[in-house]
Amino acid sequence: MDCAAALLRICANPDGDHAASLSGLTAQAWSDLVALACEKRVSPLVKRAMTRAGGRSAMPQDIGERLNADVRWRSVHALKQGFALARLSDILGGAGLSPIALKGVRLAFGQYPDPGLRPMRDLDLLVLPEEAEAVQAMLLDLPCYELAPWAGRYGIEYGHQLPELRDVEQGVTIEIHHRLNARGWEHEAELVSKVTSEAETITVLGRTVLVPSREANLLHIVEHATLHHIFENGPLTLADLHYMCAGAEIDWPGLLETAETMGLRRSLVLIAGVAVRHGAVWVPDVLWAESQACAPWLDLSDLALLQSRDAAMQQAMLRRLDQRSGGKASWRAALRRLLRPDPYLLAKFAGTQPTSPLRWAGYPRWLADRGRTYLHSRREGATLDMSRDQGRMLDWLRGGGPQSPHA
Repeated sequence: MDCAAALLRICANPDGDHAASLSGLTAQAWSDLVALACEKRVSPLVKRAMTRAGGRSAMPQDIGERLNADVRWRSVHALKQGFALARLSDILGGAGLSPIALKGVRLAFGQYPDPGLRPMRDLDLLVLPEEAEAVQAMLLDLPCYELAPWAGRYGIEYGHQLPELRDVEQGVTIEIHHRLNARGWEHEAELVSKVTSEAETITVLGRTVLVPSREANLLHIVEHATLHHIFENGPLTLADLHYMCAGAEIDWPGLLETAETMGLRRSLVLIAGVAVRHGAVWVPDVLWAESQACAPWLDLSDLALLQSRDAAMQQAMLRRLDQRSGGKASWRAALRRLLRPDPYLLAKFAGTQPTSPLRWAGYPRWLADRGRTYLHSRREGATLDMSRDQGRMLDWLRGGGPQSPHA
């Protein structure tokens, strides 16, 4: 078994026995496995699988040290995120605010066996749209927070979150969300309503924190992985579904009905199909039966789960510029989009406000970055083909499109 297949099996069933998947790996395969695990933020799961399989001695020492270093860093960072979340809870609770900590918080601190097993890039807090900018400003007035060095300059009109904040002491990124999706998903308001109306509490370092219900969080994870990112956020999603669902009492017929009304049924079924393919144990019969219809999309889903961040960015650009996308754009229009900068991204390059004329000082850097990505994408035939296949899969997930990538 190659390293990619072993990694997907570990993520699909992180509590399973993976001795067979790990036995017989060559030194190069171990090196590739660890590199991929670190890139995809699942090194703690690989380390746990090795320990449970009793196969630690099979990994070359230098590669084991690389894995252990990444696991230690992620464990420490998870603790810092806990401290950062506790501080936010104290500050915002003291101001009479009740934000909902999205996605990874419930998973890391409430469902995974250990928070260090579920890395989070940042802390996402959902607040009311009318509160978002005031919450952001209140935090920035405190010495323990700053605008992240890479953050843009914009308000709630731009997307689903405000510019990233940084906890200065803990080095943790914080995102104030006022929506869940900025990609034109028509059922977003329904999911926001479900997240807010069904919010529950967990305890993090002695603080009570609001999080989405298991069902609402599951639907958000599914939407985020498929419609929002087309699996580019990696195989950690498979482990998330395992810890949300394995051994849990879930009303699957009811959940499927809810997913249907939100346009997420195909997304849920496809993720279940990918999980089953790699040995998941949480998938119920009703979902397994439907997932068999997803077979034409499974290879493409696997590739998307394991692709690099650069490849994902290249494919996203090509999908936007593809002249055949819905038959709505010509290459002339595509070229105009390529050369016309989003004022918010332009301002980010220039370090100014989006409304400032000085934002155009960032145009040369923006154009050079855009051009490099585009030209590299066009040179890579596999990238071009995959971008078109992913566009077809996204159309299918949304309820239309062909029944396979090659139809």
